Amino acid sequence: MRQNLPLLLCIALCLSSACSHYYYAPNSLQTPYLQQKHDTRASIGFIGGNEFSGWEASACFSPVKYGAVLFNHFQVQHAKPDDNPERKYGNGRLTEFALGAYNPIKKNMSLSLFAGWGGGQVFNAYGNGGVSNLRFERIFLQPGMMIQGKRARFGVATRFNRLNYVSGEVDLGIPPTELNAIRSIENVSPIYFSELGFVGGFGAAPVWVDFRINLNNKESLHSSGFATSTAGISIQFELDYFWRKTEANRPMNSFNTE
Repeated sequence: MRQNLPLLLCIALCLSSACSHYYYAPNSLQTPYLQQKHDTRASIGFIGGNEFSGWEASACFSPVKYGAVLFNHFQVQHAKPDDNPERKYGNGRLTEFALGAYNPIKKNMSLSLFAGWGGGQVFNAYGNGGVSNLRFERIFLQPGMMIQGKRARFGVATRFNRLNYVSGEVDLGIPPTELNAIRSIENVSPIYFSELGFVGGFGAAPVWVDFRINLNNKESLHSSGFATSTAGISIQFELDYFWRKTEANRPMNSFNTE
């Protein structure tokens, strides 16, 4: 028998032999280094936590001075499905958009503030034929800072979240501990909590390699199956570097006279 159960989740992934499941994992907190109008950043990389992994992509564009738009996509899984009904696996995704403002400090620092909305879906198989299929949303506010030199850079950001369910289906035949965890999360949703993200990178314009750590700051959620942290590595491209270099090298127009 199936019953619709409201559930808040950003990403949920089941663990393997431990018969436990994660019900939230933070994606990377992006801290784009923005200095002027038309700055454009794009990145792609790997991200993972305890027994789950996947990839994420991000893009940021400044259409006006001091203003920017941000896009993030996060997709992870634990194990791959097969024909074995006892196989435990899970997969989830999150896509979000944000509008923000930034303020360049000197030539090597950028402060930013983004507000956005994200939504996605998560599917879990619990190994006994029981599954859950859930849809969720997240609203967030994120201040951040990025310091960038010629060869290295460092960033930090805090994200204030409001997580809430949209809809979902859960088999009542799943393990009682997992069903209780789902119901306990449902009872306290929407959940307000903060996350902290750090990034350290090296390279040179227009290509950077970044290492990221993302932390869930609300300890009371850890016992409810919320992952404490994720870590990742990504490559970021400063796309505006290419067309600005082309414009700088373009010869000035000359006038022919006869």
